[in-house]
Amino acid sequence: MKKNGNELTKILIIAGDTSGDLHAAKVMKRLLDIRPDLKFVGIGGEKMTELGLEKIIDLSKISVVGFWEVLKNIDIFLELKGKIKKIIENDNIPLFIPVDYPGFNLEIAKICTDNNVKALWYIAPQLWAWGQKRAEKLKQYVDKLLVVFPFEEKFFNSFDINNEFVGHPLMDNSIFSEPLKPFNERQNNLLILPGSRKQEIELHIQPLLKYCEIFESNYSNFDIVFSIPPHLHKFVTGNYPQIKRYNIEIDSHILMQNSKIGLIKSGTSNLEAALLGLPFIMFYRTSWFNYLIGKRLTKVPYFSIVNILSNKLVVDELIQNQMNPRNIQLSIDKIISNEVEYLQKQKIFYEIKATFLGKSASERVAKIALSYLGE
Repeated sequence: MKKNGNELTKILIIAGDTSGDLHAAKVMKRLLDIRPDLKFVGIGGEKMTELGLEKIIDLSKISVVGFWEVLKNIDIFLELKGKIKKIIENDNIPLFIPVDYPGFNLEIAKICTDNNVKALWYIAPQLWAWGQKRAEKLKQYVDKLLVVFPFEEKFFNSFDINNEFVGHPLMDNSIFSEPLKPFNERQNNLLILPGSRKQEIELHIQPLLKYCEIFESNYSNFDIVFSIPPHLHKFVTGNYPQIKRYNIEIDSHILMQNSKIGLIKSGTSNLEAALLGLPFIMFYRTSWFNYLIGKRLTKVPYFSIVNILSNKLVVDELIQNQMNPRNIQLSIDKIISNEVEYLQKQKIFYEIKATFLGKSASERVAKIALSYLGE
């Protein structure tokens, strides 16, 4: 659908967290470079809003994790679903681009199917890790999946779901194509990423701060650096004033590229650390309700995407009660005191990185999206 009189083509695009906001914004930018007349409506954060997104709701109101947290906010999601349904029905939307955020986006994809709107899903739901029962719905409601990990093509092909590997959006950032810095070129920093949501900070920060005291006594020649997203700075420093004794920074990528060791919450930041050559320990805590349900649904032996891609335990995973100062110390000591193991981890990280080199995910997604607009 192209411009018709005074009517502009409007694309529905939905990202449910800060990571999705960043990746979706890059696709929007590529599309606008080619078709500046395009308009976007949907859900996103700061990056998407800067590019002109007509925002339906503030991202912070729906950026929740866990089954219980979704249930507590069910009225918000139901009202939001109704608003989006009206937009789809009234605004002549030709294309829906869901970016990750599987639970909610799958519901919207069904509405799109009912209204003959094409759905081009970017960053496919991780059905290989959980929820394979959703495969049939995905096949029914989504026209094409754009997957970001090479092994996903084979997985989704097994369900006869139309898909294409487009590369990973992180590689659109030039820093991820740079050579990995070796041990002796890195600064003596312990880099800590406690999470990008209040809920994650609340669950992680106390054991991390307790461990910092142990680390300081064992490694007096190291500095401790926390990377906290800007929107959480006030919350963190206000509620946990003891963190002020350490460096608090924003740009986690530069820190990952130059720090010697990391303590990083499970998620996209694990892949970022690997692509930047930073040996790290993964941790994650959630409510026991969420953990027990998630454990029953999970189909893979590992939590960290680095271990999943390697099909072996490359980085230690400290989950729930395993995330305690003693276990963190054992894992950290094992890496810092053994340069051979340090280099071995970096070798595996480079092998992972090699699978993504030479691809521009955002550009490929934009071209495919334009093809669905008849160009």
